[in-house]
Amino acid sequence: MLTLTLTQQQWENMHLHVKQQAPLEACGLIGGNKSERAYKSEIVIPTKNFLSSPTRYQIDPQDQINAFLKLKRLGFELVAIYHSHPNGPAVPSQEDVEQAYYPEVVNLIWYMEKKDWKCLGYLIQNGIINRVELGLVYG
Repeated sequence: MLTLTLTQQQWENMHLHVKQQAPLEACGLIGGNKSERAYKSEIVIPTKNFLSSPTRYQIDPQDQINAFLKLKRLGFELVAIYHSHPNGPAVPSQEDVEQAYYPEVVNLIWYMEKKDWKCLGYLIQNGIINRVELGLVYG
């Protein structure tokens, strides 16, 4: 099983972004390094949801360009894309599956459970959804 490792600070940055954008879907990109079974996050880049929607997202095109240029400049790869489902579900929607344009990239979905934000990771490849283990590094 693939593992995506993030620092506590990166986790908190995404969590804060998701909370601030609610009830709209939040979205962002994560850069880092990849190996066959493990991805390591090095940077979280919050972006604007171009659609300003509570049920759909599209990363703002200029934010996406800027983020990709930043990742290239820093020598990182795109390892994950995160977005929120303020009203659920905890799994990728049909639209998420249809728009999984980066099959080698982890999809992080933030969702509400008992008034608290949770997050799960998935790989979506050729319409098939597989869970990804998330690891947190403290310190």
